[in-house]
Amino acid sequence: MGDIYKRIVKKLQSLSYNVEATHALLQDVGKIKLHSDEQRLKDYEEMMRWIKTADIFVCEVSFPSTVTTGHVLTRALEQGKPVLALYKRGSVPPLLLGLELERFRLVEYDEFDLETVIEGELAELMKLPDQRFTMLLPADIVGHLDDVAQSGNNRSDYIRSLIRKDMKTKKK
Repeated sequence: MGDIYKRIVKKLQSLSYNVEATHALLQDVGKIKLHSDEQRLKDYEEMMRWIKTADIFVCEVSFPSTVTTGHVLTRALEQGKPVLALYKRGSVPPLLLGLELERFRLVEYDEFDLETVIEGELAELMKLPDQRFTMLLPADIVGHLDDVAQSGNNRSDYIRSLIRKDMKTKKK
């Protein structure tokens, strides 16, 4: 699978994506099995940070795949990330066949069309609209948002800017 992972990474990079793939490209599975529980926890936390900051999650899920791949894929979907799950022709991952979500694509490839499949599917996934989030607000906050709107600002843009400001502050 190493060559397939390298091709996936190379294609993503050619499309100007920043790729976090050291776990798939640089580590020997035999060595990973020897990691201490503490190191495994650090690896897991690093992977969760990568997912949190990702624009999209791409994984290779040909059967048989690992529980880890399924778990990480699920975490990416839980966080609203578009997910492209690729599998080699004839290696259908049975547990993913019934998963039908707007932000999830399970796509077959072969050694000749891998790069074309990636490019086409990513183009479709990136067309998806941002996710809608609905919440109830107390009257005083709604009143403030009404004032914001009357001053010519969009309520949603205002809320997004406050959240982004808070996110920047927390990254420092």
